[in-house]
Amino acid sequence: MMSLRRATLGTRSLVIETADTFLTRFKGLMGRRELAPTHALFLKGCSSVHMFFMKFSLDIAYLDKDFRLLYVETLRPWQIGSLVKGCAHVLELNAEELSPSWRPRELLSLGDTAFDER
Repeated sequence: MMSLRRATLGTRSLVIETADTFLTRFKGLMGRRELAPTHALFLKGCSSVHMFFMKFSLDIAYLDKDFRLLYVETLRPWQIGSLVKGCAHVLELNAEELSPSWRPRELLSLGDTAFDER
């Protein structure tokens, strides 16, 4: 079972898994074959990403310290993400889930309640 929490980014509802230690951030989504629709990985305290050993493309959302959206890009396996000034956290979502319609300064609101997905 995986511990998850609900969140919103602008008007989008998401289910968030948090990676907040060095090892969980380093591993990220490596080794997984997919990410469920509307699910995302929140890399707390992380300002850059790589797509080494990944099996699918992702939308990468760069957030400032106040969880406001700075920039979004789509990365394919084996690419390295951009260095974004002011980035304090990163959110990884399925490719094309966010990239066509993002707006700068949208706010990520994390729910307080964790739940288990069965």
